[in-house]
Amino acid sequence: MDGEPCGSDESAVPPPAIDLPAVLAGLDAEAERRDAVAAVREAVDEEPAACAPTIPKLRDLLGEGTAEEAAVAYCLAEIAEASPTDVAPSAGDIAAFVAGEHPSPAATEGFRALAAVADARPDAVEDHDDRLVRAIEAGPDPDRGSPRLWEAIERLERAIPSIATATPDDGRENGALGGSGYEGRPVAVVTEEPES
Repeated sequence: MDGEPCGSDESAVPPPAIDLPAVLAGLDAEAERRDAVAAVREAVDEEPAACAPTIPKLRDLLGEGTAEEAAVAYCLAEIAEASPTDVAPSAGDIAAFVAGEHPSPAATEGFRALAAVADARPDAVEDHDDRLVRAIEAGPDPDRGSPRLWEAIERLERAIPSIATATPDDGRENGALGGSGYEGRPVAVVTEEPES
């Protein structure tokens, strides 16, 4: 026992990052929903895989137009990064949400969730490629979009070739970003037009 602090308790177990029963109940109760989403949001930064049991309830909150929608989508994206197979069954609902909300910060997080799922389980996202291509086409162009958004779209294009090849040729080759010079580079957000 050399080197251990005096009085250490080997049986001490750190508390879980999230009180799942309370959070799951809170996600169902409208009056407690904001606090429950905040608890999941905080926990996903520490232990995203521990939040996997919240996936069905978070998925059901997408598209409801709540103030927590961006946080809900962020939580799903973080859980998907840690545990993509747990989020895979929700890919259709997330794709529908992205298609209806893009461009928005919440939709960007939805694209991130789908990209993480597609990396591990492209089959779970492939069936929704038409919907995703339409959302990409309707979204901001690469010079004005969020770097997180375009990184997620690049991941989707690599995992699901039909997304890259289905994007119409508008002067760019192979998909939303292919041949544009944006691959792997930070995307600048232009807020005003340059002077001539």
